[in-house]
Amino acid sequence: MRLPWHTPIGAVTSYAMVGDREKFLAAGCDGYIEKPINPETFVDEVEAHLSHALKE
Repeated sequence: MRLPWHTPIGAVTSYAMVGDREKFLAAGCDGYIEKPINPETFVDEVEAHLSHALKE
């Protein structure tokens, strides 16, 4: 259960080995985006992670 003041945390990282995404999510991150980012889709990806985190 999320507390009412939960602040979504997203990882934007160059760690992109097998299992890294799961490690970040298990540590409490709500989203994970690996570098290099695509400037054309980055904002949409962040918004998707935020909206998903805020719905929970």
